[in-house]
Amino acid sequence: MLIKVCGLKNKAQIETLDKMNEIDFLGFIFYERSKRHVNKIGGTISKSKKVGVFVNEKIDQIGKIALECELDILQLHGNETPEMCSKLKSQYTIIKAFGMDDSFDFKELYEYQTVVDYFLFDTKTSNYGGSGKLFDWSMLEQYTLNIPFLLSGGLNPHSLEAIRNIKHPAFAGIDINSGFENAPADKNIDLIQQFVTQLK
Repeated sequence: MLIKVCGLKNKAQIETLDKMNEIDFLGFIFYERSKRHVNKIGGTISKSKKVGVFVNEKIDQIGKIALECELDILQLHGNETPEMCSKLKSQYTIIKAFGMDDSFDFKELYEYQTVVDYFLFDTKTSNYGGSGKLFDWSMLEQYTLNIPFLLSGGLNPHSLEAIRNIKHPAFAGIDINSGFENAPADKNIDLIQQFVTQLK
């Protein structure tokens, strides 16, 4: 199972998380309205893949930041089109995020299936994530594509059993953030270590 820790800022925390064998992706949010917004990445990262999170950003700006920060993966968390994903996919691994609520139509994903590497399903909010709230995971039964997906939105130390019970064949991993913080972007490292060790 892939594990992504998102919303990082603190240099020491970044380097500590990078050394954890259980963590695959480190996420950095380049969205100015986020409490966890960054302009650059601090610390030395040698093992984990660096994920840049963008919301409705211009493609030239995404490319500029990706180059400067040596990003491995781009997470597009807004209303980005399949055409935009396709252009960026020629150079980067692409995660396309979608906000989930009771009215979500999984047919929206069809035109993205050839231009992304992963989908990410998050709780729908006006701020494009960061709500700390779960959506109804039973919705995942409606997902029938083969593109692997990551699960986000409201995950916390009490989510362990629920995550283990997900049997969907395309379920690839989780994205944890606010449920493992002391304050926005200040991660509780001990809590994360305990959780990911138990999960894996």
